[in-house]
Amino acid sequence: MHFVLKKSNFNGYIWDNMQNTTRHSVQEVFFDRLKQKANPAISFVDEIAEVLELSNDSAYRRLRGETAITLEEAIKLAGHFGIGLDEFTSTKSDMVMFGRSTFREKPEDFFTYLQKTAERFGAIAAMREKKGIYAAKDIPTFSYFQVPEFAEFKLYYWLRTVRGNTLIQDEKFNFGLVPEDLIKKSRAIAKYYFQIPFTELWSEDTVNVALRQIEYFHEAGWMQSSEVAVRVCDALEQIIRGVQKQAETELMWFDGKLVHPDVPYALYFNDIAVMDNAIFVQTDKFAISMIGYNAMDYLYTQHPGFCRETENFLKKQISRSVLISGAAEKERNKFFNKIYSKIAALKTRIQSS
Repeated sequence: MHFVLKKSNFNGYIWDNMQNTTRHSVQEVFFDRLKQKANPAISFVDEIAEVLELSNDSAYRRLRGETAITLEEAIKLAGHFGIGLDEFTSTKSDMVMFGRSTFREKPEDFFTYLQKTAERFGAIAAMREKKGIYAAKDIPTFSYFQVPEFAEFKLYYWLRTVRGNTLIQDEKFNFGLVPEDLIKKSRAIAKYYFQIPFTELWSEDTVNVALRQIEYFHEAGWMQSSEVAVRVCDALEQIIRGVQKQAETELMWFDGKLVHPDVPYALYFNDIAVMDNAIFVQTDKFAISMIGYNAMDYLYTQHPGFCRETENFLKKQISRSVLISGAAEKERNKFFNKIYSKIAALKTRIQSS
């Protein structure tokens, strides 16, 4: 589908069709996308009319495709609803527009980060059809909130090493540093992830990242005591046992209970590709790609070409991976037993130091 910009007699440019149906189809897709972002408690027509400073009748004509929207109007609406116009072009280009979700320097910022992430994953979870692929360089962030003690440790790690927060530089890690209310809210928001069918790709290094972080903090003297470091190891093992339960049942679990209604889950072991915490999700309305950076931040886009490339890459990695969920009991036990041995070995080193 292609479209061109044509000079309007009024205020700017309009989308015009190369074929008779193109303009209307692009405009229809555009408004469908806006509806996905709209607040269901507010009249969509009223909101369009208010943003464009038009009468409701004029807004209706644009929604029905009877009146072409101008480029100026498209920019206003895209800005108001937080979408990129690049989603609606099929022209080949190396230019891709990304949004970003970033965790800055204060513990309170973490809640803002999660709230924005919840809006994104909440919109996905609300779709009638959805399915995602997660290439996990590190344990998926939302899994941390299955076990609050490990979530506390990771938040401390991000603040001290990634963000260099000066407020905690003199504070050794101990449980209780992170407000309990923040952890509870984080767990509630994390539920969205477990409502989406996901195929996760793990490598041996997926868990090694967390193990290295625990050991480094212990050796650097940033843990309050060896007992605290061992408890963090125990919390990590609890997370892994939860993932193993999901792999065995091929269903998502949250807080020790099956998610209802059932949400499919698949786990693959990939020891070939170097993964980047990449996520691709396809719904019945849209596709979205998310790429991790700066340890915890991520970029996201619904650019069709980029999403298509991400999906193809991840599916290729799946074809080169070993399925360890469902009936693959032998391979699954081999994979998880290796992880438990690594955790046990780290606990021994900590206790003997």
